[in-house]
Amino acid sequence: MYKGSDIAGLNLAPSYKATFPKSLGNCSSCHAPDYAMEDPLEADLSKAQDSMGVSCLFCHFVRRIDVYRDGNFPGVQSIRLKTTSQTNKDGDGCLIPRSSLVKRSIICASCHYGKYYDTLVYPSYDEWSKSGSERSCQGCHFKKMDHQLKIDKSFLSQSIDLRTDTRLDRKHLTVEVAITNTGAGHFYPTGHPIRNVILAIQAWDQDSKAIKPVESDIVPLYGCVPAADNADGKYSGLAGKGFARVLEKVNPISCFNVSVQGANALIGQNITLERETRQIFPQEYWKRTVVLEDTRLPPLVTYNQVFRFQSEQGMSKATLKAKLIYRKAFKPLARHYGWDMEDIVIKDITKQVHIENRGGIP
Repeated sequence: MYKGSDIAGLNLAPSYKATFPKSLGNCSSCHAPDYAMEDPLEADLSKAQDSMGVSCLFCHFVRRIDVYRDGNFPGVQSIRLKTTSQTNKDGDGCLIPRSSLVKRSIICASCHYGKYYDTLVYPSYDEWSKSGSERSCQGCHFKKMDHQLKIDKSFLSQSIDLRTDTRLDRKHLTVEVAITNTGAGHFYPTGHPIRNVILAIQAWDQDSKAIKPVESDIVPLYGCVPAADNADGKYSGLAGKGFARVLEKVNPISCFNVSVQGANALIGQNITLERETRQIFPQEYWKRTVVLEDTRLPPLVTYNQVFRFQSEQGMSKATLKAKLIYRKAFKPLARHYGWDMEDIVIKDITKQVHIENRGGIP
């Protein structure tokens, strides 16, 4: 999102450079620290190479972290590196510098705690430090002999629990849902404000006809519209819930509108339309923003909700499907840039329930 370059190489809004074409920004301080170390304020991220990112030696050389709560000195701007170091042999004789910080969560703070203006945009370290968790960041993300940092179904599903309890009577199919952040020492999801999780609930009668929800939360616009056939991850408008930290510009007059074709489609629009589009793309956090809503799950907190679907005349049984989907980026934003990001279904429950029978918690 630095230059907004999609797969075809077009410079598309929203992007930092589209907003501030004459500024290099501070993105390199975290995303390319080896490149930015010498002069972080003059580092052009678009010129950084793969080898200039977060290398092994960079973290192992850290000797001091200064956590600035105002968030004005991200990444290498608050890090001091070792110039000489005691080393130990590891593996086939590779010399790895010793760092007393490499096993402590504070080493993550400079990049995983960050503000733009007065708004906390990267909250992970702050969430962890306030959670009281006895496990360090490394305890989950850098388990012994594993530095893969995988964000896959196996890893993501370890910290979240989805349960459903269903019953069908002559009026309604009732679904009680409980989602708990059981293991993450931070909110779920966390990190970059484009991360989001979708709960999507659907139901069908014995003839495979969709049953309409009559009382429920619904998946917001960033779940991706339309939801007519729910193909290709189009969940917006379904019974369900969105879990995300959605930002809004302080002055909500212009924002990116996906219905406008072409690059840099920044338009002025009325407040009603703003309320619709601001949930499709989060507002560009490098501008002045406030938190419009934060529906994510804090550590050990449970989202409880009852969903009701209309029980049609003659319906004897129903099939319920509840899915919890993790997305690394809001789907409309990923499509706009041409990012190849598949949905990660971290929980998937399918049940059949007969009239007047009660389905237990799996």
